[in-house]
Amino acid sequence: MPVESKLPRPPKVTLPKIKDFLAAIYFLIWIPIGLFVLLFIIMSVRQGAFNSLFGKQSAAPTTSNQTPTQQTETKIPGVGTVNIACVQSNLSQEEIQKIITVGDTSTFTPEEKTKLEPCITKKETPAATPDTTNTTKK
Repeated sequence: MPVESKLPRPPKVTLPKIKDFLAAIYFLIWIPIGLFVLLFIIMSVRQGAFNSLFGKQSAAPTTSNQTPTQQTETKIPGVGTVNIACVQSNLSQEEIQKIITVGDTSTFTPEEKTKLEPCITKKETPAATPDTTNTTKK
């Protein structure tokens, strides 16, 4: 026969109500957090946030055979509207710089003016100054 010890055994402490309460609190906290994370992931997938991870490349809009529109004419003060390509082919860079720095063709030689003449599409008319000699006071 086995010899039983005469020492008292400690009582088994079971706290089923506390464990159940803590488990309920744990689930009440983590289930909404998990649902929120799942909803966030679903919305990100729908918006395409993970396309690069999954290997799907979105087709970028292509602009094939489209050249940027270039300005063909410009207005030069003191000269008028001129064709840019014509001016670049007929005048040297120094002559073009003269127009830009001075603001007109007053420093041009007659030869330079004749080179520029075919490039002018619309001549600038001098602004009319108001006539102050015929004003009368009442």
